Amino acid sequence: MNPYALPTLVACISVTFIGLFVFFVNRKSKINIIFTLFCLSMGWWLLWFAAMYISTDSSNALRFARIGF
Repeated sequence: MNPYALPTLVACISVTFIGLFVFFVNRKSKINIIFTLFCLSMGWWLLWFAAMYISTDSSNALRFARIGF
């Protein structure tokens, strides 16, 4: 595994769990729902960049980077 992927994966997992935690604290609050959606979108974005760093094939890495962007 590429060492550059580790901080990206940690950030992805952290942001996703923070968003889900805020959602489960108060599911009916509009602010919490918006914050959760923002965190989930950030987690999705970070996941593709972690996949780009982990990839050993340059064509797959480019594909993951394009999906991330």
